[in-house]
Amino acid sequence: MNKTKQTKNRETEQIQKKGIYKDFEIDPRILKAAEMYSKLKEVYGDELIDKLIETLDNDVYIPVSIFKDMNCIEAIVKYLKDEEIEEIIEGKEVKRRMTEKEIALRLGKDIKTIKEAYKNAKNKILIIYKDEMNEITIPLSTFTNKIFTNEKLTMLESLIKYLKEAEGLKYNIIARILGRNQRTIWTLYNRTIKKLINK
Repeated sequence: MNKTKQTKNRETEQIQKKGIYKDFEIDPRILKAAEMYSKLKEVYGDELIDKLIETLDNDVYIPVSIFKDMNCIEAIVKYLKDEEIEEIIEGKEVKRRMTEKEIALRLGKDIKTIKEAYKNAKNKILIIYKDEMNEITIPLSTFTNKIFTNEKLTMLESLIKYLKEAEGLKYNIIARILGRNQRTIWTLYNRTIKKLINK
């Protein structure tokens, strides 16, 4: 048995002894996530982290393909208003369209901004399709949750940051998905990093 497998087996045994998981082999990512969860609770407190988890549980996921050649807020508003989205409401999975007021609340924008975005996007066609490259979905909290984002970031910067860091995509792939120039993606991502360093 090689050292890596021995280490993994030891980690699994330790967790099983503690009675956390008993019936399956532990993915090292679960161990890392549990560590991070404990650290976040220490720093931010139980109440805030529990609220964050509740937000993520109720998150709406948006297909990345809608952002191709389209302004972020227009794409999001049109998608949420025109398409049936899946949400968990009171423990039940529901498919429905959102109202402009709900969208404004979710995005932390005023209703006038949402109405204007929808007006501009109304006659545009959303691209919604699934294939190997475009089946990625973006959590709505990517654009709204200030624990993950920063007030200084634009929606496009938040989107590029998510695709680069959470999905691990290269600049040329992000450029293809969003219908933008690769150099533009590189510039926006690096500007985003500078903004976060200087926050």
